[in-house]
Order: sequence, then C-alpha cells, then structure tokens
Amino acid sequence: MSEPPKNVVIIGASFAGHALANALATSLPTSYRVVLVEQNDFAIHLPALVRAVVVPGSERDKLTGRLTQGTVFPPGSRHRLICPAKVLALGDGTVTLDTEFEGSKTVPFERCVVATGASQAPPLRPAPGSTLEEYNALLRTVQADMGAADAILIVGGGAVGVEVAGELSHHYPGKKVTLVHSQPRLLLTSESTPRPKAAAHDFAYAPVPEWIGESLEAQLAARGVDVALGERVVFPSGDWKEGGWDGATGKLDRAHDIPLTSGRTVRADYIFASPGNRPNSALVSAVDGEAVTGAGHVVVDAEFRVVSDDAALARVYALGDVATQAGRKTAGLAVYESRHASKVIAAHVKAAEAGRVETARGYTPIDWRSIVVPLGDGTGDAVGAGVLDFKWFGMWAAPRWIIRWFAKDYFVRNFYSLFKGRDEYR
Repeated sequence: MSEPPKNVVIIGASFAGHALANALATSLPTSYRVVLVEQNDFAIHLPALVRAVVVPGSERDKLTGRLTQGTVFPPGSRHRLICPAKVLALGDGTVTLDTEFEGSKTVPFERCVVATGASQAPPLRPAPGSTLEEYNALLRTVQADMGAADAILIVGGGAVGVEVAGELSHHYPGKKVTLVHSQPRLLLTSESTPRPKAAAHDFAYAPVPEWIGESLEAQLAARGVDVALGERVVFPSGDWKEGGWDGATGKLDRAHDIPLTSGRTVRADYIFASPGNRPNSALVSAVDGEAVTGAGHVVVDAEFRVVSDDAALARVYALGDVATQAGRKTAGLAVYESRHASKVIAAHVKAAEAGRVETARGYTPIDWRSIVVPLGDGTGDAVGAGVLDFKWFGMWAAPRWIIRWFAKDYFVRNFYSLFKGRDEYR
C-alpha cells in the first residue's frame, strides 16, 4: 500500500496563496502535494473593485474567478483545492477545518502557509463564506445605490478612496462627491506615517511622493470633487438625536448633515467608508500572540517562517498582506513574494527529506515604490497620477499612457493567469 502524500497546506487563495500553490505544484517532491484551502468559492481581482462598486455591469467580467479543482489545477493533478472551507485552528502539524476532507476535519501537514490576506468591510471584500452569486448581488446593489444618490461622502483618502472618487466623478460627472481624509495630503495613511515607538517588526508602507497626492487632489477638484484634508467624520455617541444621522454607512435613509472634526458638516445620502485593511492573523495569534504585531501582521523571518517559540508554529510560514515583509501590499508584490517563498519552502522540504539543516536563500524585500492611481477608465484629460521607481535611475512620473493602460482593466490578465485548470473560471 502506497504512503499517503505529505501535505503543504496553504490557507487563502487570493494572489499570494494562489500564486504560491502554482509555484509549489511544480517544485515539490512527488511525495508531497499542495492542499489549498479557501473559505469563499471564488477569488477577486482586488485592484478592479474600485470600479466594480461604481459602474453598473462591471461585476460581470474582469473581476472574479470561480475556484474549483478544475479551474485551479490541471486534470490529473495530485494537488487539491478544499473550497469553500474555513480553517478553524492551527495545531502542531495539523489544521482543523469546518468541513471534512478525505474523511476528516483534521488535515495533517508537513508545512503550512498562512496567506489569509487582510479584511475590509463589504463591498471592498466579500463576507467570509459568501458565494459568488451573493457577492455579485451585493455589488449590483451598491452600484444602484451610488448611482441613485445625490451626494456621496467618501471617508478615507488612501488609494481605494481616491480611486472610488475618481470612478464616481468620471462616470457620474456633476454628482456631488466629497472626500474626507484625516491626513494632510491624499495617499498619506497611518500605515505610511512614521511611528516613533514602532517595534522592530512593525510594518509600514513606503511613503508616496507628496506631488502625487497633490496632483490627484487638483485633478479631483477640477472635476468638482470636494477634498477635505485633515478632517475626520464625527460619529454619533450618547448624545445622538432622533432623526439625525445614526452613524450608518452605505445608503442612508435620507440626506443628512454629517459632522466633521472642524465643525463643518457635509450633506450626504450615501457614505462610502474606506478605512484601510486589517490583517487576517487570528489563526496565528490564537497560538502565539507574540508572533503578531500590534497592527496585526504576522512576524516572519527572511525565509518566511513565523517567528515564534511555540512548537505549533515551527513549520508555519506567512506571506502577503498578512505578514511583515516590507514593501507595498499590492497584488504584483504578493505574486513576487510567492515565487521566492516557493523556492524557500521547496528547499526546506528537500533538506528535511535528506536529513540536512533546513536553510535557503533569504528573501530581500523590494524597496519598490512605484504606484499608479487612475481616476476612472483612462479616457479624458484627468486620468490620475503615478510614479515609476527605476532604482539607480531614480523615480519618474508615470507617463499618461501607462496610467491609461492600467486604468483600462487594472491588468486583469495577471489575475486570470493564476488559473491553471482547464475548466472555465469566469
């Protein structure tokens, strides 16, 4: 009787986890297999969500892909997808699922990779366990509500908030849009602001050149968007008055005067909140709270291993949005990290099989500061702004054709290239 395959369990099938599964599928010894676990039955091309929440019909293409054994892996593959399924707990060499796989809810592993990404409230991320049909229905509702709204307030001036303001002002010229941001310029966020008392492993985004935020502000203002910097929305507390705004976001029951910290009010009947991401690190923190930073990122070393003294985490790795690797948390960088992580994990596995010390070439994070922020679909004059980092040659303003190219479909082909199966994923 043949020995059962040894599992490399990957938790999460977004860009980081999916790309890692593809790379490991061709580099692991034949006695090993990838077991990819995902709680939703679909994956999302996250960069395109800013359009999908605004433009009717944009949820139908260039956004999602169905996750099945036949879309993720080629026919006859020994590797497995468990989906939809949620990992309930990490154990010493096991993960516990909410559904059975091969007759048990406990799946043993030789290695485990946490690629659980980060959370945002719907619609910017689907609710855990939701189906593609449910999520598409939610997007259609949001599109209809935004289209019908007279005045929209966007809370948060990071990339998502700015891009949503750009999509709204492009597709609904004349609609009243106000963008409120707590920092003194757009794209400056709390995660890119230096923290004097930050711990050694705390993550911070690379800062964005000031002129990009200033350019985006000017372009939005030229479209009629009211950009309020250094302001916060004042949510109601115990002195809430009946008939006033109750702190809800999304479609409001009617137009309300939303108070800001300066004392100013903004009239709105729809509020789009973009407060930023929160790493999904609960599986690791439940085992060892010291292995997670105050901001929620899993602390890893140069070989992607979780830094912990707990034996249950000795063969656990993390990468992507959930981990402390430096660099912008973008889809492109997640794929780049995954390719390097696959080499590290394969080297560790092969060393363990041969009885050697597990070591590999460490990952050197890319100090890649390129960023492109479109304001709509790339047509017209105010297309957005960006910067391209050429390292030794310096940072250069992204030419308009680059911004237009990205704005056309947010490079969705990079997303669909992750699907290696023969079945139709769209």
